[in-house]
Amino acid sequence: MTLIEAIQKAAFLHQKIDMTLTRAIVKYVDETQLIARVVQYANESPEFIATLQAISESTFVLIPKINSVVVIGYINNSPNQAVILQYSEIDKIIFNTHSKCTITCNQSKFEVYPDYITLQSQNGNIMIADGVTIGEGSEPMVLGNALQQWAQSVDTALSAIIAWGAGVTPPLSGVVPPQWNSAILSQKNKVS
Repeated sequence: MTLIEAIQKAAFLHQKIDMTLTRAIVKYVDETQLIARVVQYANESPEFIATLQAISESTFVLIPKINSVVVIGYINNSPNQAVILQYSEIDKIIFNTHSKCTITCNQSKFEVYPDYITLQSQNGNIMIADGVTIGEGSEPMVLGNALQQWAQSVDTALSAIIAWGAGVTPPLSGVVPPQWNSAILSQKNKVS
């Protein structure tokens, strides 16, 4: 029986499981096999191969930073039957799910679906789907500087037409050029 199976069985049966806990330093992480090579804190040995998750069917995996401190648990001093129970620093989180995954922080919610993501807050919502990219490179807003430059060029062209129309017979009158205000983008669609 593996450590993970022993933990799951003990939890299912509400039994006590004797486990040795120790602090360790992460030396290597294999994201494919979901294991880490760790050494006891302040020692270079023994080296443990620790699984990154205590429940193998978990839909997400915490990936510790290299050289970060973790707490591992193991049974019978078995260096190959260890599991990471606590992390001091997380490098990334991997979600292995085919359905919705939700992360909530205060009043905001980040949801990852197989085909799109949403971000919901008190101030509004963002949905990204169908290959949409928000901002490119240094673009600070949705459609950002490119939209602002295009709108300003349209304003310039309309102003030129209006100026030309004032000199023809009969004169073009009563046309008011639109006033482009770039601040409207920064108020509603700012991403950064």
